Amino acid sequence: MLTLANLLTFIRLVLILPGAYAIDNQLWFWAIGIFSMAVLSDIGDGIAARRLNQTSKVGALFDHTTDAAFVSVNLSALVLAGDIPFCLPILIVLAFAQYVLDSKALAGQALRMSILGRYNGIAYFVLLGIAIAHYLPGFKWIPSQLVYAMGWILIISTVLSIMDRAWALIQLRRNKAKEAAKG
Repeated sequence: MLTLANLLTFIRLVLILPGAYAIDNQLWFWAIGIFSMAVLSDIGDGIAARRLNQTSKVGALFDHTTDAAFVSVNLSALVLAGDIPFCLPILIVLAFAQYVLDSKALAGQALRMSILGRYNGIAYFVLLGIAIAHYLPGFKWIPSQLVYAMGWILIISTVLSIMDRAWALIQLRRNKAKEAAKG
């Protein structure tokens, strides 16, 4: 269903490839502009969904899928520039796939968020913004080594998030097996 919230999410979806193009071609003012529009659309879609009572499981899945695609594709463009460790975008895609699959979102269930996963999702956007901004005049004080180190910190936290979700799923299945054995 076309809602204001989904329209705002769609704007972010459309910005994925232009953002990666701007990064790949070192069009940093364009890249930061596209990034800023993406962040505003991400903030706006959540506000619109809640205030206009347009929340839905499909809308949440569309929003989170678009977020994961935006950051992983645009961070991949920064990988090609040598600014981000190569495995971070891959881990983002794997963590997101795990999030969707263990939530059973494709079967119509609501997404089950984890605290670490939520903060990682925010941190991916922060890293992307800092990585782009450090090329802008006036932001040269942000060293490339810091950006790269932040990428490694997110790799570690993403791996921990994947392990946490896997452990939670194992525990859930064990508890269900115990309950089935009792009953």
